[in-house]
Amino acid sequence: LDPCSDLGSFTRLFNSPQKAPDTLMEEMPTLLVSQLDHGRCKECDHGFIVMNRPWGVVQLVESEYWRERIGEEYVLVIET
Repeated sequence: LDPCSDLGSFTRLFNSPQKAPDTLMEEMPTLLVSQLDHGRCKECDHGFIVMNRPWGVVQLVESEYWRERIGEEYVLVIET
């Protein structure tokens, strides 16, 4: 962490089908997470594709990446 910076670090949370990588992963720190399946199972979107947004954040905070690389006390999540 840089004590002279308001921003400790930046991580892109990339939610894609079958965790398919993209070319931006080489350009910025990225955590690749999977999308929910379609349907009505426990890990399905129940017809609401926007469920992938909170599902991606759940995968982030449960990940090894979170435990090992996110050291900030506060985290800002922004959707684009």
